[in-house]
Amino acid sequence: MELVQQTVAGYDAKSTFFLLPEHCPASNGTPNADYKLAATALQWRFKALVKQGAEIAVHGSIGTAVDRHRLAREQTQMPAPAAGNRFHYLSWEPRRTLAVVEEVGFAYDSTLGFAEHFGFRNSYCLPFRPFDFTQGRACTFLEIPLNVMDATLHHPNYLQLAPTKSYRLYCPCFRKSSGLAASAP
Repeated sequence: MELVQQTVAGYDAKSTFFLLPEHCPASNGTPNADYKLAATALQWRFKALVKQGAEIAVHGSIGTAVDRHRLAREQTQMPAPAAGNRFHYLSWEPRRTLAVVEEVGFAYDSTLGFAEHFGFRNSYCLPFRPFDFTQGRACTFLEIPLNVMDATLHHPNYLQLAPTKSYRLYCPCFRKSSGLAASAP
C-alpha cells in the first residue's frame, strides 16, 4: 500500500484505498476480507497513508448493496472518515443500491465496472449522477466509473493474466482514457 501511495503521489495524484471491514464470509460462504480491519498494525498503516495524502473509502461487504444499516455500520468502522464506497464483487441492484448509497450519505460510489474484464460498465468514463427511476430524479452522489477491478487481470475466476501480459493488454486502454503515455517496465 505504501508503494502504491508513493508511486501515485509521484504523478501528483491521490490514492484511494477501499477497505473491506467485514472479515467473516457471507451467509452463502463467499469470502469477504482476508484481513481484520480492526488489527492495530493495519489501523496504524491506514492512518499513516491518510497523513501522506491518501483517501480511505468503504469497500462494502457482500449484502450491503441492499442493506443501508450494514453499510452505515461499515462506514463507521473506517480508520478515517470515508466519503466514498465500492461494493465487494461489484454488487449492484439498481432498484435498491442507489437508495442505499444515497441514504448512507456517500459523496461518491465507484462500483460500476466489470469483474470479468476491464472497460466501463455503462460505456461512459466520466463521473456522473445516476438517475434513480424509482424516485424520478438524479441521485445526490457521484458515480465514478470503475475501469478495472484489482483482481480482474490476474484472478483465477477472471482473466488469469501474468503481470507482463496484463500490462501489455491494459496499458493501451489507460493511455487512451487518460491521455498519458506509458512505457513498458
